[in-house]
Amino acid sequence: MTQDEKRHSANFLGLVYSLYQSAMIQMGKLANPTTGEVQRDIEAARASIDLLDTLSYRTRGNLAEDEDRMIKNMLTELRLNFVDEVEKDQKEREEKEPVGEEPHPDEDERASEGEE
Repeated sequence: MTQDEKRHSANFLGLVYSLYQSAMIQMGKLANPTTGEVQRDIEAARASIDLLDTLSYRTRGNLAEDEDRMIKNMLTELRLNFVDEVEKDQKEREEKEPVGEEPHPDEDERASEGEE
C-alpha cells in the first residue's frame, strides 16, 4: 500500500468513525464531547445512520476487506441501538397513557345526565 493509499484509508476510516460517533451521541449512548451532557435526537441519529449506510452502499466493491467489515459492524451496532432507543420511547409513551379506553363522547353526556 502506498503512502497515498494509506492516507486515504485513514481518512475514510475517520469519516466512518465520525458518523458512527455522531449517531451514538444523538441516540444518547455517549455524552456530547463539547458539553459533556447526554442529549437525544432520534431523528438526527436516523439521518447519521442513513448517511453511513449510503456511504457503505456507494463504496461497495471499492473497500479493503477490513474497511468493509468495519463499516458493516458499525451499521449493525447502530441499527440495534437505534431500535433499542425507539422501543424505549414507545414504552415511555405507553406508560404515560392512561390504562383502558376513553369513553365515547355520547357516553360521557349520558353519564353526566344520569342516564344509563
